[in-house]
Amino acid sequence: MAEETPTKDDQQSEVRRRPKKMIIIAIAGVLVIVALGLGAVLFLKKPKDDSQTSSASSSEKKTEGGSEKKSEKSEKAEKSEKSEKSEKSEKSEKSEKSEKGEKAEKNEKGEKGKEKEEGAAQGAAAKTESGSAENTEVGESYLLKPFHLNLGNPLENRYIRLEISIEYKGGPEQAKEMDARLAQLRDAIITVASRKTREFLLGRDGKDQLRLEILNRINQYMTHKIEAVYITDMIIE
Repeated sequence: MAEETPTKDDQQSEVRRRPKKMIIIAIAGVLVIVALGLGAVLFLKKPKDDSQTSSASSSEKKTEGGSEKKSEKSEKAEKSEKSEKSEKSEKSEKSEKSEKGEKAEKNEKGEKGKEKEEGAAQGAAAKTESGSAENTEVGESYLLKPFHLNLGNPLENRYIRLEISIEYKGGPEQAKEMDARLAQLRDAIITVASRKTREFLLGRDGKDQLRLEILNRINQYMTHKIEAVYITDMIIE
């Protein structure tokens, strides 16, 4: 048999098919390359994921350890706070007890002091009452004869007439003593009064001072002390 020779149309169709085959081959090559790349990427990601999971687990362990440590620390802190609170409560109780004891002692002392003060006040009142009662009791009077004396300043040449009455509570025995010591009594009065001046006797406290000095001078001689000296009359010329 004789071979068929390709015609021009056949040749042209083959020329047209060649580029299509080339394109398909290229596309297939690209797909193979992409598939290989994806496989490589997935292969490389796996250890990273494993490392991430391990790191995550380690971090979880760390967090768990840290939480455990924190819980232990919190428990210790709570225990210390409780112990401090108990110590403070004990101290406050002790301080309250001591304050109560001090207050009780102060109250007792205050009551005792009040009792003492009341007793002292009662005693003072009793003394004042007894003293006032004694003072209200009027003694007997011993009247001396009038004195005619020159006053202390000789340049003024002043003259005084003076009457003195002595109060005593010793009864007849003291009256007898004053009779026996009459010269001493008169001498004491003359000695004190003749030293005074007119200005002194007419001053605000002149008479009171004169009575006090005469009283002290007479009691220097007396065994039974007199109670008071009274000026019943005084004339200064």
